[in-house]
Amino acid sequence: MDKAVTWYRQNKARIFFTLAVPLALCSVQRAQAQDFPAKPITVIIPFGPGGHSDLVTRPLSAVAQKYLGQPLVVEMKPGGQGIIGTEHAAKSAPDGYTLLATGVGWNAALPAIEGRSYGPDQLEPVVMLSEESTFLTVRADSPYKTLKDLVTYVKANPGKVTVGIGGPYTTSETFWRWMTKTQGASVRLVKFGGGSQMMLAGLGGHVDVFGGSPLSVSEQARAGKIKPLVYYGEKRHPEYPDVPTAREEGFDIALEIWNGYAAPKGTPRPVIDKLAEAIRKMLDDPAVKEAYKQAGEHVTFLGPDEYRKVWRETYDFYADMKGAYSIKGIVDEAKPAN
Repeated sequence: MDKAVTWYRQNKARIFFTLAVPLALCSVQRAQAQDFPAKPITVIIPFGPGGHSDLVTRPLSAVAQKYLGQPLVVEMKPGGQGIIGTEHAAKSAPDGYTLLATGVGWNAALPAIEGRSYGPDQLEPVVMLSEESTFLTVRADSPYKTLKDLVTYVKANPGKVTVGIGGPYTTSETFWRWMTKTQGASVRLVKFGGGSQMMLAGLGGHVDVFGGSPLSVSEQARAGKIKPLVYYGEKRHPEYPDVPTAREEGFDIALEIWNGYAAPKGTPRPVIDKLAEAIRKMLDDPAVKEAYKQAGEHVTFLGPDEYRKVWRETYDFYADMKGAYSIKGIVDEAKPAN
């Protein structure tokens, strides 16, 4: 007992210092959050204007002053598949005044598979804004009536079916890489510069299978020119209740495309929480709701902790897929004919 008392007396100052520092830090961070924001907040979009991240952010920037007391300033930093803008945001001061528009391709797939860009360990999740997936479609006169029909043919005829994809790490490419890895189903991937080019190639018979977002396929689907075979998401799309998911067709995979915001590593949690709450209120603003409705955008709000979990799961999925992306000769890639 005497030894314990002596030890305590000798180390009392160290004990109090150890306890005081975290408490003082928390007090400073809370004070920072109370004064935050004192100037405009910049949202880095790591792509050019008109992309999905831009379309999601613009309606929020229009109402930000009402909920934050400061504007959201959109800054485009395209290049390197999103890496240039991501790196700029990640290296900014961790004070809440710089946010990054995050997405699956540049903040989960790229870092997990290629070791490039920044993932969930190098950034602080703030909010997830939206989550959606895409369709696998064929022409209306296609012999493939279901995904099972298509896969059966692909297995019997490796490399003969051409599949249009919109770029690296899109849902279509990931799905067929996964099919090669798990099912031995080999197709020929044809990369296009954009969804409209891919749709025209599909309608013209230049590729056998193609796809796109719910908004991009709706016009041709309503006209009866294309047939969605499957939706890659966790659940059926509410506007296409008759189109099954891949899991319902017997293939244990679901691919969601999410978008959100992240802050530089080390941004104080009280500041992140204040940002998240303000953005949640923005998403409930009637003007924002109407803008998203016109764009066919479905809001899926998640706070920092929930978003971190989804981000981590996505990152881990792509890390597991790394070997599938290195397969050569089984999944061929080709540029479309001019």
